[in-house]
Amino acid sequence: MISLTHDRRILRLVIAVLTLALLAGPRTAWAQDAAPDDSQAAIDLDADGDGLMDEEELELGTDPAKFDTDGDGLGDGSEVREDGWGTNPIAADSDEDGIGDGEELFTYGTDPNAADSDGDGTDDATEIDAGTDPNDPKSVPSDGGVTLDADKDGLSDEEELELGTDPNDADSDNDRLSDGFEVREFGTDPLAADSDGDRLGDGDELEVSKTDPLAADSDEDGFGDADEIDAGTDPNDASSVPGDEVTDRDTDGDGLSDEREAALGTDPTDLDTDGDGLSDGEEVLVHDTDALKVDTDFDGYSDGVEVRAGTNPLDRKSFPTDDEPVDDEPVGEEPIDDEPSPAPTAKPTTGKPAADATAGKPAAEPVRALPNTGAGTTSDTGSSDAPWWQTVAAGLLLVLLAGLGANRRHSNRSH
Repeated sequence: MISLTHDRRILRLVIAVLTLALLAGPRTAWAQDAAPDDSQAAIDLDADGDGLMDEEELELGTDPAKFDTDGDGLGDGSEVREDGWGTNPIAADSDEDGIGDGEELFTYGTDPNAADSDGDGTDDATEIDAGTDPNDPKSVPSDGGVTLDADKDGLSDEEELELGTDPNDADSDNDRLSDGFEVREFGTDPLAADSDGDRLGDGDELEVSKTDPLAADSDEDGFGDADEIDAGTDPNDASSVPGDEVTDRDTDGDGLSDEREAALGTDPTDLDTDGDGLSDGEEVLVHDTDALKVDTDFDGYSDGVEVRAGTNPLDRKSFPTDDEPVDDEPVGEEPIDDEPSPAPTAKPTTGKPAADATAGKPAAEPVRALPNTGAGTTSDTGSSDAPWWQTVAAGLLLVLLAGLGANRRHSNRSH
């Protein structure tokens, strides 16, 4: 047995240190187990390598898969960053002077954020057309040169008068593209907000959907750009097309698909849009009447009344007379009331609901694997695999405590 009679203070200090080490051991192990796994740390992605994280691009409205969203020759990051150009990453012509941002910077050396770079009262595009220097305020078109550009859209007032655009409005058709930019860069119609007639504005096509503002069906798959966007398919991918369930859907059951009703202007959720007593399908497919007009021929009798009376709803001179009884039901058709028919509703289901294959089974809880830190792990039975230094410290502590007890008993007997 080890003798501990010489210095009890040292012995107590050693015991205290060993006790603290044992207490600190599990806490350190817990801290290591709780430390985040580096492999689980969030990774900032920049899919297109333009200097903007994908999350930033989604917030800005730029395309995280395109290095240059607006196609102006400048990467999105270089347009947005503090040390960049300060231009608009979703507008190819930030200052709307009729010259693209990239062209201003790398071809003419003009300011892409100022329609009149040299501040001489004549915009950059006008000076370039006139052959003067857009960066020199002393270099301006002469009186015999190019006329003024009052709205600074890149088209001279004279050109605008010839085109029919407004020389005092930089964006005559309000499609978010300047007149000069439409005429000089894209060839779109500065007097039509939707040049290709596909129900998408020119500005929306260029800056939002990235479709061709001069083609109603950008990917030539047989479906218009707007129809694809409504259906949730990609208007720029010919292999992505609306399914039959989209194109053939007939919500109100009137015999006309929702897509055709949208083209006609009728309500795809109302069986009888104009409330004349004939369904939209009957008017379009059977009687050739106008599904948006109660009285197609303006003779004072609704289309439904004329059909039931046997008169011609397309001939103003043909209408029911007092001695011509009007049948209560349509001729040769299913009964239809004069009032608008409600859209069909789904029948309530009866019986027991279908059994859930997972009913009664507890959901499996995910198992999280803790990293092996070497500081001790706890098994599912509650036992602990302590590290070697904790085992040694515990053994020394027991030996010292036993020696201290024996020493006290010896001291008591001697007294």
